[in-house]
Amino acid sequence: AIDPAEALDGGSGVAADAAALVIEAMSARPELAALQQRSDGITARLDAIATWRKPMVSVASGYDVAHPNPRIFPRQSKWDDSFDISLNVVWQIWDSGRAVADRTEALANQTVLRERKSEVESQIQADVRKQLVELATSRAALSPARLALASAQETRRVVRDRFEAGVGTTLDLLDAELAEMQAELDRTRVLADIRLNEPRRTRVLGR
Repeated sequence: AIDPAEALDGGSGVAADAAALVIEAMSARPELAALQQRSDGITARLDAIATWRKPMVSVASGYDVAHPNPRIFPRQSKWDDSFDISLNVVWQIWDSGRAVADRTEALANQTVLRERKSEVESQIQADVRKQLVELATSRAALSPARLALASAQETRRVVRDRFEAGVGTTLDLLDAELAEMQAELDRTRVLADIRLNEPRRTRVLGR
């Protein structure tokens, strides 16, 4: 005898709103998040490339106490302090086209990521809708499977009564029992498909 861990009947329900499930999957699927992070990185690189063609200004200052202080002339054998402030301006006017090439490469990578993201979004929508269709199909098949099982059980009961009354054969009884077992197997398969919908939905929605 086989004792199932939990009953197959009464599988978990699922929201019927496909649009809401698609939105949930879009916000939770890790592949979309990874593509978005890569896109943000390329955007940051484009910003950095744009700054290369602008002048860069830096300010530095320092304070020093030494004995003797080399910044004071003539040097004296005593403690003296000094400070300095410097202003540096760097403007890269010509870089042999490096900035243009780097920007073109970054824009091309950004276009590739944008198309890849659109492809993944379309695949996620298809996955969600396919999962809902499979669930609806399994639920629609459950009622006929139950009716077929009830019919097979009634047929087996009638055949057994005929066999016990001496007007039926052993072969007829075996056929009826086999048909009942097949109907029970078909119903179990449908119930299993409905229950397996839970992990499938979890995977599709990225939970």
